[in-house]
Amino acid sequence: MHINPIMQFMNELFARKVWSDPAAVAASTGLSVRNPGEGGAEESDSEISRISFTQKYNCILAQRRIQQKEHKRNKARRHKEMMEIEKFRRSIQNLIRK
Repeated sequence: MHINPIMQFMNELFARKVWSDPAAVAASTGLSVRNPGEGGAEESDSEISRISFTQKYNCILAQRRIQQKEHKRNKARRHKEMMEIEKFRRSIQNLIRK
């Protein structure tokens, strides 16, 4: 059985065992950074996923709170501007009537 040389090369390339540890592992819940040099018990993938999900969730909540505060400030600013415009409009109308 003759194997295509390209397929043989790809098989040799990808069939090898990984010789290094990844610096980070991407998960559906976000990026999970591992530091293999630190001592202590190794965390399982589920713990890392849970931690990264919690961090992502907390970050989203913080961003949402900031957006809500900014929305309230902008709403108050727009209201104040509209009241000033209305006041100016009334004063112009009063000058026209006189």
